Amino acid sequence: TTNYTRIAEKVLNLDDSKISYLHGRLDLFENLYTKEIKYLNEFNKTDIIFPFVFVQSGVKPIISSYQVKEWNKFINYISTSNYIIIIGYSLNSDDEHLNSILFSNVEKAKIIFMLYDNYLEKKKNIQSIIKNRIEDSKCYYYKCEELIQLLEKIMKNEPLCSTI
Repeated sequence: TTNYTRIAEKVLNLDDSKISYLHGRLDLFENLYTKEIKYLNEFNKTDIIFPFVFVQSGVKPIISSYQVKEWNKFINYISTSNYIIIIGYSLNSDDEHLNSILFSNVEKAKIIFMLYDNYLEKKKNIQSIIKNRIEDSKCYYYKCEELIQLLEKIMKNEPLCSTI
């Protein structure tokens, strides 16, 4: 998944069908009244539209078939993946809609957290969120600057070992 932009698609040279946009996209817009989600040029000039993005909040409503399709892609990806790499600062309590689905659908994957600074604090935060949801032995913690080395290990099918 990715937040708002198509950068992962461009950098990794992936097709749009290989990425789920759970929080919306900056190149999509929503009609205020019909809740249709489309590209800007697909709307009429009289339509009242706004960017289709979800900001931080405790509530993330599903209002369209587009969102259902994106969530379905997300669930299919995590339930069939060997590795799930989460790049960021930590897990957020505002993302419980994501956390609950992620951890209830992981079957065989190893979950890798790539963390920016304050590593031990962020690792403790993640462990408190995942507690009783998933086996700790399925989780690995790395610094973001170790991403290339981690990907090399994965490509060579070498065993993983947390560095944090």
